[in-house]
Amino acid sequence: MIQVAIEKYKKVQDLNWNETEKLSGKRITIKGFPRDKKVKIF
Repeated sequence: MIQVAIEKYKKVQDLNWNETEKLSGKRITIKGFPRDKKVKIF
């Protein structure tokens, strides 16, 4: 299941992480990148 949250852009250090995201990473979009390009960060 993919959860989509709509929030304003934040700095990476200001993101909130749950326990699942800490283990498996968080999928984000980057301002200025194409909208359909998602990046996974750890």
